[in-house]
Amino acid sequence: MAVTETMHTYAGYGDKKDDTGKVIQTKVFIYRETAEDAKNYINPEDVKAALTDLETALHGSDGGIKKIQNQIRNVSVEAGGEMLIVRDATMEPIINTAADELDQIWSEVSGTLTEIQDFADKAFNDKQKEYNTAAYDNVSNYPGVTYAPVQES
Repeated sequence: MAVTETMHTYAGYGDKKDDTGKVIQTKVFIYRETAEDAKNYINPEDVKAALTDLETALHGSDGGIKKIQNQIRNVSVEAGGEMLIVRDATMEPIINTAADELDQIWSEVSGTLTEIQDFADKAFNDKQKEYNTAAYDNVSNYPGVTYAPVQES
């Protein structure tokens, strides 16, 4: 999901009348209102930045998961071949499997981070739509506005 909603400004127009109520000018500007910015409620850009920082910390070149994988794999290098042989079988495949399984954990975490961003984008879009509707309704109901509000931005 992505951010699709933007903050809108609406203008309301009505007819200008003389003292007798006769219309002397049509579509005269009456009132303008800008919707509140949903970024005051939730800012998807801030969420994305925080998730990127978390992703870097967990999976970047110096990140937690990569660091753990490297430390696990280094067991076979640092311990030497003889240390990894138990009953004539090497433990190196088990060590490599453990390191590789961390990639599966990262894949699951990465999917969850994407879901969090999608949720933030949806919450933003829903709230911005709500704010835009409220601004439109306020302009529509403003005294003297007789034409449907016009979206200016």
